[in-house]
Amino acid sequence: MSEITRLTIINFRNLVAVQLDQLKRINFFYGLNGAGKSSLLEAISVIALGRSYRTRKTKLLINHGAQKFVLFAQVSELQSDGEKLSKVGVEKVRHGKDTVRVDETTVSSAAELAVITPIIVINSASFCLFEGSPKDRRKFFDWLVFHVKHDFGDLWRDVTQCIKQRNALLRNLSSDASELVPWDEQLVKLAYRIDELRVGCFKLFHSAFNRAIEKLGFCSEDVNLIYVSGWRDDGNSYAEQLHQAYDRDRKLGYTSLGPTKSEFKIFYKGLAAVDVLSRGQQKLLATAMYFSIALVFSELTKRLPVFLLDDIHSEMDLVNQRNLGKWISELKAQCFVTGVDQEQFESWWPADEVQQNDRAMFHVKHGEVTRNAVISEEDILDNHSSNNHSSNNNSLTG
Repeated sequence: MSEITRLTIINFRNLVAVQLDQLKRINFFYGLNGAGKSSLLEAISVIALGRSYRTRKTKLLINHGAQKFVLFAQVSELQSDGEKLSKVGVEKVRHGKDTVRVDETTVSSAAELAVITPIIVINSASFCLFEGSPKDRRKFFDWLVFHVKHDFGDLWRDVTQCIKQRNALLRNLSSDASELVPWDEQLVKLAYRIDELRVGCFKLFHSAFNRAIEKLGFCSEDVNLIYVSGWRDDGNSYAEQLHQAYDRDRKLGYTSLGPTKSEFKIFYKGLAAVDVLSRGQQKLLATAMYFSIALVFSELTKRLPVFLLDDIHSEMDLVNQRNLGKWISELKAQCFVTGVDQEQFESWWPADEVQQNDRAMFHVKHGEVTRNAVISEEDILDNHSSNNHSSNNNSLTG
């Protein structure tokens, strides 16, 4: 089980100097809008992934009055031979070279970092699995494949590089089809290997998902997930389809078939689920999907992911909140949650379901984090005033 036991944040957005020790299994951060709650979870994602889940512009993460930010986390993992402690440090500068270290050793790839602290982020953007693009669903599912199939990362790096070279030739007007042959041969070999890994994981994920939705009152026969490899299932091999698509790819300037086009489709009673299910039903099933990949990950690796639940109370009704909270509790996974007030925490994890020594509460205000604080009446009035001002602005702008 991976758990972050200590966290230090310096000059990250509005978090100038935050030190959190003795973090628990369930950690709830509450406070007014703009206080820095989401920034705190964002900092954890940078420690775990080397990048933010909110923006690709790293410089925006540095506090406006500083030249760099520094993040540090101590990660504990229980293994068969005892507890293993890892120390992860990330330093990003405005001008110069960024540094990422694990136990004093410099890490050069995000993949190496991600293995240490597997995280699952659930925020407002996470419910786009139905309405979003194939890339959204592929990215969601490949999280599982990456973490349980250790050669997937290298295979994915190689196949994206191969497709990049192939695309360059497709756009080169002086090249011809014969120059694509060695790249096509390599691409086909890599594509089938990646497909094999994905298919194996998808079967386990689909089975876990069916079990989860049965508990939610859905009939598993009504909801169907279909894996799509990225090329047609029409009896022709991928190599043949690449050859047949040459003229089209040439006009497009990129490879239109392959593992980078893979996804899974969601159907309800034979129809596209996004067209027939309500927004609430979609969120319920999306929640089950996140739980299912976490469950399969745990079963295959004997590890647990760390959940980051970023201000999703407005996205989920009480039933969804309780279901997700119960599932995370059953997994015994560590969780970092943000919300406006303490009452929201109780809606997820009632006091009689989570022991006191398994949870911690933190109040976030103006970039400062205080443990076990209580929101004052003045804070509540300030938040009400702020929300009214925002609503008025929204009505003026349409």
